[in-house]
Amino acid sequence: VAQSGNGGVDDFTDGVVRPLGLVTTVDPSIGGDDVITTGVGADIVLGGAGGDRITTNRGETAGTPDGNGIVFGDHGFIDWVIQDADPSDIDRVWSTDTEFGGADTITTGNGHDVVVGGTDGDGITVFEGNNIVIGDNGQITAAATDGTQWGVPITLGRVETLDAHLGGVDTITSGTGNDIVLGGALGDTITAGHGLNLVFGDHGFIDWVIQDADPSDIDRIWSTDPGVGGVDVITTGSGDDLIIGGGYGDTIFASDGRNVVLGDNGRFTASIATPTPAWGTLPLTTGTLKTTDPTIGGADTITSGSGIDLILGGAAGDIVRAGGGADIVVGDHGFMDLAVRAGALQVVTITVTNNGIGGDDEIRGEAGEDILIGGTGNDRIDGGFERDLIFGDNVSLDRSETFGNHTNPRFRVLSGGQIYDTAGANNAGASLITAAWQNDPAGRTAWSDFLIALLDHDLATQDEATFGDGKPLPESKFGDDYIAGGAHDDMIFGQLGNDVIQGDGSIDLAVGASRDAAGYLVLNPSFEAATDGDEYIEGGGGSDVIFGNLGRDDIIGGSSGLFSTTSSSAAQAPRSAGTTTPPVTVATPTPSSVTTGTSIDS
Repeated sequence: VAQSGNGGVDDFTDGVVRPLGLVTTVDPSIGGDDVITTGVGADIVLGGAGGDRITTNRGETAGTPDGNGIVFGDHGFIDWVIQDADPSDIDRVWSTDTEFGGADTITTGNGHDVVVGGTDGDGITVFEGNNIVIGDNGQITAAATDGTQWGVPITLGRVETLDAHLGGVDTITSGTGNDIVLGGALGDTITAGHGLNLVFGDHGFIDWVIQDADPSDIDRIWSTDPGVGGVDVITTGSGDDLIIGGGYGDTIFASDGRNVVLGDNGRFTASIATPTPAWGTLPLTTGTLKTTDPTIGGADTITSGSGIDLILGGAAGDIVRAGGGADIVVGDHGFMDLAVRAGALQVVTITVTNNGIGGDDEIRGEAGEDILIGGTGNDRIDGGFERDLIFGDNVSLDRSETFGNHTNPRFRVLSGGQIYDTAGANNAGASLITAAWQNDPAGRTAWSDFLIALLDHDLATQDEATFGDGKPLPESKFGDDYIAGGAHDDMIFGQLGNDVIQGDGSIDLAVGASRDAAGYLVLNPSFEAATDGDEYIEGGGGSDVIFGNLGRDDIIGGSSGLFSTTSSSAAQAPRSAGTTTPPVTVATPTPSSVTTGTSIDS
């Protein structure tokens, strides 16, 4: 069935039924509020002008499911032959006359549907199936290869939003299945059911063929029109999802699965033509994931379920709760490189970018062996349960050449019968160890093969970005961070700023230390628990307060020489506000406040 609510063209020149070549709306300014209902089957419906109510699954039952439909709430066309003269598959599904339309209500059944809401605020419900939904205006263009893809009668080449400033507040709901949803302008509410979902809160495109002409994998998923959008609420069900919130303060909940979430704007770009192992079931191959348009963004709230998630918060102060799994979270802007290692797609590099742009983030790793990176600003970071790697400020991590090598410079073999040199002279107190790194006796983690390079961790960065009292300026590349490792063995780097660090504990507890007017220490301690672990903590530059909690902790008030920075200067790693000392092999506490619980600390 092909129906047009208002003007339409669907011509047959004689009594012979021929394959469709083109269906399009005409006279876009003329029309009204239509009520269109079709039964089960493969329907094509174009609502036209006005606020229409369109239902395409009347009479659907479990035994008689709906067919695959194409629905425009407003204006558009479907063309079967413009690219290849072959009417057996669709070449283009495009919005037209985007300034005309209305607030439509569209409901489809359990089929593989394409729905384009059009201008104004639409209510769109698509049930089970592999659906493509564009809340406002957009276009779908086929690849050169004939066939079907994503369950719809078109080999997808590109899906994208159009006319970014024209749109409304849409409510989009999809059932179980693999869905592509692009919200468009203004603040949309998007709920995508269980399955593999690709969701833009605002504007963007997905392209399967731009780099390799092969539609079997995705080449690019990019934000567009970064300053146009709204405050979106996005929820996805269980499955492997990729979500890009857009340039405002969005609320995003990604349920269980291997999810990729960008709070603001960003891009995934594939790097090679040959398909390789994917990220879970997401058809992403080797390539890069990065944030873009760093000055545009909002304060997002991002929550993920169980699974290995990649989360980049973007601009402003975000709240991120990463659920169970070995998650990687960057509070502000960043870049990740994905490559094949050990037969699977892995993150091999993580680098903070646009280092001075971000916000005061709250990041919670929850269960799993997480990598949590605060970036600039005064961040609150809680590792939660399991062994976590935490950075208060900026860092670059690389395992492109060390994947699977879990040796650590903290662990060495003694070169003699004692730990420290007692012979006197210049070597007194030096560690008597061999040069080779060893494995952690507690075992490897999901992140222990990354090489660590601390960024912007030098005296120049500290002095250029602070007032006379040492407090960071708003545009600085660091902040005064509040960090808790949570249960088990964590590695924590406070970096620059006056940080408060708990080796275990929780950021929900107010802890700290100060001096009263008489110079006495005033202590508000952390708590101790049986799950406390053996931490490695570097406070970095600044006046830090560090609580080891229980366990055998290695606590360094300033910085050690075990991990590199981006400067070759011997004065690269400041130990406390305004002073530096050269890197050393075995670091000792500095004038920061260091508080430990019971056990064997160093």
